[in-house]
Amino acid sequence: MAAALVRPILRCWGGETVNAITICVGYDDFLRHTLPRMQSHFESVTVVTSLDDNRTISVGGACHANVRRTDAFYAAGAVFNKGAALDEALRGINGGWVCVLDADIYLPSTMDLAVISRGALYSPFRRLMERPGTIPPDDQWGKLDPGPEYTNNEYAGYFHLFHLDDIGPPPWYEENIWRTAQGCDSMFTNRWRFPKLRLPFEVLHLGTPVVNWKGRVSPQWE
Repeated sequence: MAAALVRPILRCWGGETVNAITICVGYDDFLRHTLPRMQSHFESVTVVTSLDDNRTISVGGACHANVRRTDAFYAAGAVFNKGAALDEALRGINGGWVCVLDADIYLPSTMDLAVISRGALYSPFRRLMERPGTIPPDDQWGKLDPGPEYTNNEYAGYFHLFHLDDIGPPPWYEENIWRTAQGCDSMFTNRWRFPKLRLPFEVLHLGTPVVNWKGRVSPQWE
């Protein structure tokens, strides 16, 4: 877990640093790998989880991350209200750049965001590492299967980078009682009034995408 102690150096337009938020409910096995890499890039990382996900809380604590526990995921009978939990976390950030990314997204060792400017939603393409194993070096990711975004060009919610001042007052995410985690991400992307642009690097998705939209059903990554 030593990587969690690396001083963040990632900066965007105007020299501002980036705060990250990752949703993690039942994804502690992925988070164990992805969180230290997130912390090597971002000024801070907030892990948002449910009240009783003690394994995620333990991983976050071991990495000295900000862990936010909330009942928003399941309040009022929701199946998985990711949007409400995200809005709670975003309200705790005092402006600036924010990266919302999934707990199963493994970042490359370097991410140059020096040329990123206000007024756009940014997201990279992803590669899929569906089976557990040793995570390959960045320069080997091109051998893995591409994510569906290469075909449909969707700006999916696995990685959204934006400036809080560009999105107006809350609520930012659709906080309906969604039956999948994907719903609020799609609504956020569709309502975005500025251009959507690709970042000049790829990220790595650990595990099989889509299957856990209604809660964790895939085998443990370990």
